Amino acid sequence: MTAQDVMDLLIKGYETNSYVVDYVKKIKKAGYKTAICSSNFPARINGLQKRFGFLDDFNVIALSYEVGVNKPHKQLYETLITKSGVEPSEIVYSDDYEPAINTAKELGISTFLYTDFDAFIDRLEGLGVKL
Repeated sequence: MTAQDVMDLLIKGYETNSYVVDYVKKIKKAGYKTAICSSNFPARINGLQKRFGFLDDFNVIALSYEVGVNKPHKQLYETLITKSGVEPSEIVYSDDYEPAINTAKELGISTFLYTDFDAFIDRLEGLGVKL
């Protein structure tokens, strides 16, 4: 198999979680900025975008391969802050990678460790996010 064949097979194996997709769209429609900060590689991001158009649901996109550093490098989060156009304390960032949480927190971003999506929603609601 070629590298492209392997990537196509990988992308074909993904499915979206409609609950998550719908929630992100509702958040965006309610006037909140949505953001993604990822250390995924270009072929995966581009393949998933082509298949699902998932990046269209985000106002702010900070991708490590565009910035030139991976999580938990602070430059990635500085890019997220700059692109968001808001103060770091106005950003709520969740990740399952604790070093990423620590770096974001050092820059003044509100953070919490991601465990599952229901807990994520509960945490947002606890911060005052209402739909």
